Amino acid sequence: MRTTRTRRPAALRLSVLALGAGAIVSTALTACSPVAEEAASTPDVVAAIAPPAVNEEGVLSVCSALGLGAVPLFYFDESQEPQGIEIDMARDVAARLGLEYRAVSTAFPSLVPSLDARQCDLVMGSLFITDERSAVVDFVPYLKSGSALIVRSDDDDAVSGFGDDLCGRRVGVTTGGSAAVAMKDFAAECDGASPLVLTEVDSAATGRQMLLNDQLDVMAGSSADLYYIASESQGAIEVAGEPFETFEVGAAVRKDNTELHDAVAEAFDAMVADGTYDDILAERGLEAISFFG
Repeated sequence: MRTTRTRRPAALRLSVLALGAGAIVSTALTACSPVAEEAASTPDVVAAIAPPAVNEEGVLSVCSALGLGAVPLFYFDESQEPQGIEIDMARDVAARLGLEYRAVSTAFPSLVPSLDARQCDLVMGSLFITDERSAVVDFVPYLKSGSALIVRSDDDDAVSGFGDDLCGRRVGVTTGGSAAVAMKDFAAECDGASPLVLTEVDSAATGRQMLLNDQLDVMAGSSADLYYIASESQGAIEVAGEPFETFEVGAAVRKDNTELHDAVAEAFDAMVADGTYDDILAERGLEAISFFG
């Protein structure tokens, strides 16, 4: 298993390929985040990459499950432009390799198969590094992810983190998420006199509203989602304790593509060294998910 522990300008043109849709949409990049616009000064190229390390001369095609709308990590904005923390990082990696970033939107379960089928050069989109995935692709780690808890800031009896005081609380979880599994397992350990009452919700945003409406005592979910909700709540919501069940998120390349793997690792080194990496996370208040912190 190759997983390199390494410690943006956005291209002027952006091509978005929807797999299975049979169409390529090319648009001017007009909806960049402030960090992406600042990065448009063009960082130094750390490695000149060309075919066969990439499929197309001058292009780095990056698979992401943009249709999931995983704000603030990767999503289409109202103009159908790819945006988010991981998209900003992908743009920056491309620029540091002397390439144009091209977004390839596909379903999350198809990310690794699409890479293997050479429909993209790289996968960036909250892909957890697991033994199963590492058997078929190589990774460059760049984020930490996992599960976290948020509470109302004005709740004097709020939990302090993942632990025994969750028993007796009303806890919201996103259906199907890793936090839901962890909370169901933990609920079985609470005694009958003080049960953990679980409520499944369709999104972290729904859980946020229920928390503010005092329908929940705690919301458990993706650390990135919940840290972002807390940072945007104007002080009404805060993170309780440290993340639990943490995972590493990595950029995936084909196992036969050592040249691109090493170049991507070098690009992240440079991104960290000049402060761009920290700026991308700080723009959305998500310094806590830094892999390099």
